[in-house]
Amino acid sequence: MFKNLLKVIIGLLSKSMNYENFRFDLKQRESSNNYKSVNSLGYLGAYQFGMARLSDFGLTKRIEGTTSMENKDFEWSNGYSKDIFLNDDCLQDNIFDKHIDNLILQLKNLSLLKYIDFTIGGVKITLSGLLAGCHLGGIGSVKTFLLTGLSKKDNYETSIIEYIKLFSGYDIYNK
Repeated sequence: MFKNLLKVIIGLLSKSMNYENFRFDLKQRESSNNYKSVNSLGYLGAYQFGMARLSDFGLTKRIEGTTSMENKDFEWSNGYSKDIFLNDDCLQDNIFDKHIDNLILQLKNLSLLKYIDFTIGGVKITLSGLLAGCHLGGIGSVKTFLLTGLSKKDNYETSIIEYIKLFSGYDIYNK
């Protein structure tokens, strides 16, 4: 048992926990690092973005008369398409970086960064864990978790707390 614990500790110490590793590890988890990936719910690319989130960065727009956040209620903006998005690794990486910057701003504006270094549901809260949780389930689900301990799940049964734990401890500040 001690040998196995020692191997885990050595593995963690030898792994660089910087922003680039965070981005790579999240892509690996979301799509096996496949920029052309489209899942069964229509989420796109290496990071599995929904059309609603892509609208925040001008790539898509809401179809007039629709109100839900479902992919079907959005269309591509002029100059963009599903094929363009899926075949442009740099565009996807750029959008992910903007996504992370935007999530940090939202966490700050909602006063949720004050929970960093707290332990909730047996999990130590870190910035990278919060960002991964937001990426999975949205900032509202992370806020609910921080305030109540309730960990919502996505359509594939992955919980917010799972992502907060899995992606904990990366150095996001030096991106």
